Amino acid sequence: RANARLAPLPRERRALLAPLSIAPADLTFELALRLSQVALPGSVEGTEREANDLAEALGALARAGLLVQRELAGETVWEFPLSRTREQLGASLPDERRRALHDAAAAFLEARLEARADLLPAAALHALRGSDPERAIRLGLLAGARAERLFAYDQAAQSYEGVLEFLDLAGRTAEKAAVRERLGDVHFRAGNRRGGLAADHSLLEELGAPTRPSEPAPPPPGPPL
Repeated sequence: RANARLAPLPRERRALLAPLSIAPADLTFELALRLSQVALPGSVEGTEREANDLAEALGALARAGLLVQRELAGETVWEFPLSRTREQLGASLPDERRRALHDAAAAFLEARLEARADLLPAAALHALRGSDPERAIRLGLLAGARAERLFAYDQAAQSYEGVLEFLDLAGRTAEKAAVRERLGDVHFRAGNRRGGLAADHSLLEELGAPTRPSEPAPPPPGPPL
C-alpha cells in the first residue's frame, strides 16, 4: 500500500520521505527543514520559499497517507503511520548519508536542550546513530543517567552500550570500565541477569582480572608402591 501511495508523488517528494524516516517520533517542521537541507543539496537554506515548499510537501505526504500529523508536547510533529514503512525507507539510505542525517538531527536537538530538557533522549538517540564520537559520548552518558533516574533501566542500558562503541572509536578506552560498570548495574536492576553478568565479565577482562578461578595445580606424584 505504501508503494502504491508513493508512486504517484513527484520525484522530489519521494526523495524527501526517506531522509525524514530517521526521526521516529520527534519530526517537527524545523527538524524536517534541517533534514531536507542535508538530504537535498542545492537548496538555499533559510529562505521563505524553502519553508513553503516543505510545508506543501508535508501536506501532500499526509494526504497520501504516508505521514500523519499530531501534537506532541505542544508542537506539531509528523510520523509514519506504519513503523515498518519507516524502517524500510531508513534502510534504503546509504550508511554515510544516514549517519549525516542523524548528525544533523542530533546537532539540531542538542541546541534546544537548554529550553527543552525533554529532548535529551531523542538527541542522544540520533547522536548514537551518527558519526560524531564526542557528541555521542556526551549525550549518551547524559541520557543514560537520566533514564536511570527515571528507573528506565532498559533505555539506560541502550545508551551505555552505544557509548561503549563510541569510546572505542574515539580511542578513549580508559573510560570504558566506568561505563561498563554502570551498564552491568542497570542490567541487573532491569532483571536482565544474563546482560549484567556479560557486562561484568567484560569489565573484568578490561581491568585485567581473571574471569574465572584458576584450577589448582595437581598434587605431586607419591612414592612408587
